[in-house]
Amino acid sequence: VKMYVGVGANAVREKFQEARDLAKKTGKPTFLFIDEFDAIGKKRGQGEGGGDKEYEQTLNELLVQMDGFANDGKVIVIAATNRLDVLDEAVLRAGRFDIKIEIKKPDRKGRAEIFQVYLRNRKLTTAASPREQLQTLQKVLNDCSIRSRDFSGADIELTVKEASTIAAERHYEEMKEMSEDEMKERAVLLPSDLQEAIDLVSYGRTLKSRTRSAEERKATAIHEIGHAAIPTLLNGDKVNRITIVMTDKSLGLMESGSDEDRYGWDKKEFLLRIKTMLAGRAAEERIGGSCSTGASNDFERASMLARQMVGMFGMSEEFGVRTIPLDRNALPVGQIGNTLMETFTT
Repeated sequence: VKMYVGVGANAVREKFQEARDLAKKTGKPTFLFIDEFDAIGKKRGQGEGGGDKEYEQTLNELLVQMDGFANDGKVIVIAATNRLDVLDEAVLRAGRFDIKIEIKKPDRKGRAEIFQVYLRNRKLTTAASPREQLQTLQKVLNDCSIRSRDFSGADIELTVKEASTIAAERHYEEMKEMSEDEMKERAVLLPSDLQEAIDLVSYGRTLKSRTRSAEERKATAIHEIGHAAIPTLLNGDKVNRITIVMTDKSLGLMESGSDEDRYGWDKKEFLLRIKTMLAGRAAEERIGGSCSTGASNDFERASMLARQMVGMFGMSEEFGVRTIPLDRNALPVGQIGNTLMETFTT
């Protein structure tokens, strides 16, 4: 999309002509890849300015080149976007992009393989035998894949980078005078470094400089114990750890989960999650006799899950088996009637 109207459309024509010439020269189809496709493929008719006219002409020319009378099938267009919801309907119809591949977050096996990719140039053990090295690597990959639920490939890459930083800080004094080759030989990435890095990516950076009073630490401990009580007493997911160490995202945390990934949830499991979220405030009131601001995020997540249960999954007897479009915060999108809105919110 250029500054002047018509320039972007001409650039599209030139690029497709270049691709067709290359296909004719090689006798093989040419692949044309467009990254961040929503920048030129979003819905038309959103404005009336000159920039919008230029944008729409660029998109129109792209549509013509992809499925016009001159299309001979020698140019195959591949595009990537994470905003499929804003693309123009004409882009998505058959004949333009026939195959749509959704890249979801990896499962447990996929996370282990991605960890292995980013750890291939890191030294994980000083074990002498190849068998011991393989066993250590497999255990590290298994432990990391279990704890990194809901991680994307980028999150895993960041985790390995953070673990490398933690290891470098630990070895800094002894290696600051060494050469690069000597550093690679001496620097060993410990499993604890990876676990600490997973905590950092998941829960934020530890704030070691901040000090809290004994009363505030006790209130946080009561709050996190309340979270842990529900899955423990009601046969929920196993509680893996509880900490009141302060990070830039929270005052403390309770981590629970199963060893295997879960893809389907029933109503009982959702209700158990909501109870777990709300149990922190309940513990503060019942045990501490007061309440704090630490439950604000719990309330937000519990309310979001409750709205999804009602509006997306039809799990409310009063609302019935109907759905309404919700945004990322599980709030209604678009125009819905007042009666339906009142039923949904209550």
